[in-house]
Amino acid sequence: MKLTRSKVPDISNKILIKMVKLALLIFFGCLLITVILQSTTRVLIIGIVSAVLLILYFFNYRYIKTYALKLIFYFSEFLILSLLTVIVGNSLMSTLYVILLSDFYLNFTFKANVYMSLLIFVLYAVAMIFSKEKTFIGVQDLYALFIKDIIVFLLDFVIINLSITVLRRNYEVEKNLALVHKREQKLKEAYDKLEEVTILEERNRIAKEIHDTIGHSITTIIMQTEAAKLIIDKKPAEAKNKIISANMQAVNTLEQLRQSVRILSGNDTNFDLQASLLKTIEETISGTNIIIRSKIDEIDVPVNIAKFLHSTFKEGLNNGIRHGKSTAFYLELVKNGNDISFLLSDNGNGINLSKIELGFGLTSMRDKARQLGGKLYFVSDENEGFEIHITFSIKGD
Repeated sequence: MKLTRSKVPDISNKILIKMVKLALLIFFGCLLITVILQSTTRVLIIGIVSAVLLILYFFNYRYIKTYALKLIFYFSEFLILSLLTVIVGNSLMSTLYVILLSDFYLNFTFKANVYMSLLIFVLYAVAMIFSKEKTFIGVQDLYALFIKDIIVFLLDFVIINLSITVLRRNYEVEKNLALVHKREQKLKEAYDKLEEVTILEERNRIAKEIHDTIGHSITTIIMQTEAAKLIIDKKPAEAKNKIISANMQAVNTLEQLRQSVRILSGNDTNFDLQASLLKTIEETISGTNIIIRSKIDEIDVPVNIAKFLHSTFKEGLNNGIRHGKSTAFYLELVKNGNDISFLLSDNGNGINLSKIELGFGLTSMRDKARQLGGKLYFVSDENEGFEIHITFSIKGD
């Protein structure tokens, strides 16, 4: 089974390396002191025991990765260190216990650290009591011997475990911050892609609208002017009406094109529906025999609906003059509560809606109204004129 509590990345590895070096210095320092102070036989035994301890230490640090094996190696190291303590009998040996315990703390949980520190201190105390250097230890001698070591063990336990806790918390915070930053980057990328897709969809919609509406309008203008050229000598009045209708269609098409360009460039501004309708009426009746009566209230509607109503009015005028031979129109735009009502009627020839399939322009008009959340229907019959009815429900603030 692998260790369930991992080491603190990077920082703890540096700490471990420093501890290994420190342990080496202390081990060989102890060996050097013993060489100077002890006999040759004891030096040999101390050297052998120290070498075994060092080998176990490095092997445990570098190669052992599982929980159970590490625990076995640590116990083995502490038992060998206790044997060395019995031989040497020097209080300096407590430093080696502290170093090995510090290494142990970095690999196990806090609860395991508590149990191990208590066990190892008892092991150290027993080894010191049975040391060859101590022939007799009384109560006072025992107290004097271990009071300093208790403090050293306790301080090491508190400092190392507190440092490990802080390091692990900092690492968790940094890891969480990195995770949050990564998620923010992904969200930003997703938002940028969504924004790009939205822009592309809007551009495709406008391109389709330009192709369908404006392309159809230009085709109609060409057909009207060609027809006017053919009959201008024989039927000048009818040719004049066709030219007027073509001119109105051209003006309407130009305005639609300009509107599309403004949207594409991001410069689409507010739209004054009442002023636009009155301007179209004035341009239509100026220099012609077309009569237009109107009732237009000042109504605050969304820009897209306002533009649709204005476009419908111009389309209705053009269709009435071109197809219905209309000479008079009535426009009504009023508000009843939350409902906006639009009516455009003419005195033209009219059509039998039950027998004739609606053309492209009227079909697109009805579909557009539905897309904007409104209702559009036509009223007409042969020789009864033509009416366009539109209603929108606008919720108040």
